[in-house]
Amino acid sequence: MESQTSSPVSDTHDSIPIVDPEHLSDASFRSISEASPLGILIFDIKGQCRYSNPAYQRMAGLGRGYVLGNGWLLGIHSTDVDHIKAQWLKTVSTGQAFSEEFRFGGGNGLGVWAKAIATPIRERDSLIGYLMTVMDIDDRKSAQSVLAATEEVLYEHMERAEVTLNSIGDAVITTNPMGQISYLNPAAERMTGWPEHEAVGLALGQILNIVTPKPSPEQQNKPALASKSSLLVRRDGREIPIHNSTSPIRDRRGNIVGTVIVCRDISETHKMAERMAHLAQHDFLTGLPNRSLLNDRITQAINLAHRQQSPIAVLFIDLDHFKHVNDTLGHAVGDLLLQTVAMRLKSCVRSSDTLCRQGGDEFVVLLAEIEDAEDAAQVAGKMLDGFANPLMVDGHEIELGLSIGISVYPDDGDSADTLVRHADIAMYHAKENGRNNYQFFTTELNTRAVQRHTLKRNLRRAVERREFGLQYQARIDLQTGKLVGAEALLRWHHPEHGLMMPMQFIPIAEESGMIGTIGQWVLREACIQAQAWHQSGLPLLPISVNISPAEFRNKEFLPNLAGILEETALPPHSLELELTESVLLQNAETIAITLHDLKDMGVQLSIDDFGTGYHNLSYLKHFPIDALKIDQSFVHDVNDDTDDATIVRAIVSMADSLKLRTIAEGVETTEHLAFLQALQCSEGQGYFFGRPVDADEFLTILERGETPQGEYPNEGVTFVDDRP
Repeated sequence: MESQTSSPVSDTHDSIPIVDPEHLSDASFRSISEASPLGILIFDIKGQCRYSNPAYQRMAGLGRGYVLGNGWLLGIHSTDVDHIKAQWLKTVSTGQAFSEEFRFGGGNGLGVWAKAIATPIRERDSLIGYLMTVMDIDDRKSAQSVLAATEEVLYEHMERAEVTLNSIGDAVITTNPMGQISYLNPAAERMTGWPEHEAVGLALGQILNIVTPKPSPEQQNKPALASKSSLLVRRDGREIPIHNSTSPIRDRRGNIVGTVIVCRDISETHKMAERMAHLAQHDFLTGLPNRSLLNDRITQAINLAHRQQSPIAVLFIDLDHFKHVNDTLGHAVGDLLLQTVAMRLKSCVRSSDTLCRQGGDEFVVLLAEIEDAEDAAQVAGKMLDGFANPLMVDGHEIELGLSIGISVYPDDGDSADTLVRHADIAMYHAKENGRNNYQFFTTELNTRAVQRHTLKRNLRRAVERREFGLQYQARIDLQTGKLVGAEALLRWHHPEHGLMMPMQFIPIAEESGMIGTIGQWVLREACIQAQAWHQSGLPLLPISVNISPAEFRNKEFLPNLAGILEETALPPHSLELELTESVLLQNAETIAITLHDLKDMGVQLSIDDFGTGYHNLSYLKHFPIDALKIDQSFVHDVNDDTDDATIVRAIVSMADSLKLRTIAEGVETTEHLAFLQALQCSEGQGYFFGRPVDADEFLTILERGETPQGEYPNEGVTFVDDRP
């Protein structure tokens, strides 16, 4: 505190004694000072306080004992003390009066603002101290602070408003009470084509020429009209769609002093809405109407046909073997093929007809202007003729047939859903009749469709009800006659229909997505059975299981298979998986990885029905295949058909060159056996060696150690699927 009270002025005079108000000779000064709302302070030229009245002590927040004898700067706020000290020292050096504003805050100060005026005290013309009066100006300072803050906020708001109006993409226009333009922001200038300096003062209608529906009475009674879409005619005559809203501008008393109009250019929004509306009713890949739009058009056509007492027809079209093409050539080529098909189908119908993509490889045609059912048959025939020639897609020549089902209003239904569903049923009948043809809907077909639906529902419960079973067919070494394997054959013991073969339910399982669950069950049961035979004292026998494409492509296939092998403790080399060519030719790189993973596990791999698919034989060099299974369709006529004989001979020769085993399916006669033995075909299976039998009966064969051809094989047994 010494630094606060030291003074540069020489102490040539006696200091002012401390003044006790009780001993003041001037009673009037004492009474005035004690009662004064102004703070009164007397200090010497060193700055030491000699007298302070109660008002000063309250403002400084210090008691009388803290003030007297101490430097008068004691109570000043630390923020202001350095500045005030400098100004006081300058004043003392000149002997002039002192006036400053500062805040109290030292000690227990309240931090109030004060204005101090110090007048010199002289004795015989010598400066001996100062008399200071201090005024509380805290309220004034607070008011000034609030005013300054308010002005700053108003400035920021105005600045922000101006920047916003200049930056936003919406047009903002204001008018005065007479409807004359008073302001246009830059966006409004661009939208209307009018510069602000030319528009100000003109009537609103000259600048904002809007074509808009007449507002409803409810809207007219509202202070702010509901926003709406309108058409703005620009200064240059060009029309643009806008979204606009209008609100009144009011003063503080609520009087309307003008109007503000906000407009937004919604040209892109309109275009997007049109695109979205199109996409909502059209197929993204082909651009054709989708089923939603088709249903609307069929409903409209039915209503018109009802009034005119005329027929309409619906054609349901499915592409034959499209899935095979998609699997072998990939989805990209499949998409291009669908686009090509859409264009060719479109060339077969009239502009008044509706061609729709129903989904996947299914298309539907609405024929709204026909005389009778024969007209629909002619269109279907035209489509079949149109696909008689191969399609060229991405360098691939693809042969594609159509299966077409036809339903006719009013005989086959009186609603869009019914006509499409009945045409779908007729399409399945076309597939059952050899594909690449058309069939009309009949009530008998509807009965079969209901049965098919029931079968699908029953199939979902078959696993949990343990209705599935396996039979086993021997696989024979054609050179030694030994039994070297068996194939697992799936059977469904249906509670109502009896024993059902795979061809009766596997297509339904593939459609419904149940094939994966069923496939896992077959794998597990076959592995369990192989172990059971081994644990009964027989040598460990290899067993083969057919794997569906959908099951093989599932990312959980490998871990599921590993789990089954671990669960059943079957050595992996005793399991052979049979895969179709279509599985191997889709996404070859990924398939190769999976195949090598299987080989690393020790599992054997064979290609089932070899020679029946669209294939590129180069894959045989890259995939770790162990055997080729010759399809029974080639073996059946091998002794009578030179083409079949040539194909079988080529497959055996090629497999021998690649060091692959060959397994002939469908061996049924001595002639078949002799032909295959002459070619050195490795193995064979078929009715000549024995029909498929249950596990117990197959165990009897193994225990007897004989097959129709002789001795029991030391190598073991395999399980196979005898699908036709």
